[in-house]
Amino acid sequence: MKALWVVGDIHGAYDKVRALLLRAGLIDFGGQWTGGDAHLVFLGDYVDRGPNGVGVIRLIRGLEGQARSAGGQVSALLGNHEVMFLAALVFKQGDPHDRLGFREYWLENGGQPRDADQIEPAELGWLAERPAMLRVGDWLLVHADSMVYLKMGGTIDDVNASVRAVLAHANPDDWGCS
Repeated sequence: MKALWVVGDIHGAYDKVRALLLRAGLIDFGGQWTGGDAHLVFLGDYVDRGPNGVGVIRLIRGLEGQARSAGGQVSALLGNHEVMFLAALVFKQGDPHDRLGFREYWLENGGQPRDADQIEPAELGWLAERPAMLRVGDWLLVHADSMVYLKMGGTIDDVNASVRAVLAHANPDDWGCS
C-alpha cells in the first residue's frame, strides 16, 4: 500500500504547510511534488485566520497535477471555512439575499478580506467542487464529524452530490443548513 498523508486545518498558514510538506519529503524547496506515488489528503479549512489562504489553495491545486504526473495523488476536501468563504462571496454584504449574515459570520470566524480580493474565479469553482467525504482504503476521510452529513445522504457519493447541490443554489436558506 502506498503512503497516505493527511493534513487538516491549514487556515492560511502557507509557510507552515510548505515547511511541513518539505519536511515530510512530499515537496522540494521550490514547492514541487517529490512524494512519488504517495497519496496526500487535505481535510479542508485552507482559508481564514492566517495570512495566505489563497496561496494555500494555489499550492494544493498545483500539487494535484504534479502528483498525478508522478503516479501519486493529492485530494482536497471541503471544510466549513471554505463553505463560509464561498457563502460570503455569493451573498455579499448589503445584498438582500444575505439576510442570514454570511459575510459577517465569515469575518467573525477569521475570514480574511485579502483572500476574497485575491481569489480567482477558477479557484472559486475548484473550491465549490471539493468533496465533503473521501474513502481511501478502509479510511473514511471528512473534515468534521458533523451530523449534517446524515441528512445529506446514505453514501459518500450521495453526501458529496448533496453538498455540491447546496453550493450551486442561489437560495441562502439552503446554504444555512451546511
